[in-house]
Amino acid sequence: IKEILRKEGIQYIISVLEARFGEVDDTIKNSLASIQDEETLRYLHRQSAVADKADIERKIFALSAA
Repeated sequence: IKEILRKEGIQYIISVLEARFGEVDDTIKNSLASIQDEETLRYLHRQSAVADKADIERKIFALSAA
């Protein structure tokens, strides 16, 4: 169940990014998919609604590498 919820969380982030900025690059999708921590995904979900495109992409890349 946790994995299903994690995948749904990632899909929510992608949906918000698509609504704001258009098509989401596969690199961003892959970076999001590598994040396992639920709290990090919740943070990125909130940030995807307010951060500018370059900022949210930097955050996703940084947190996926952590």
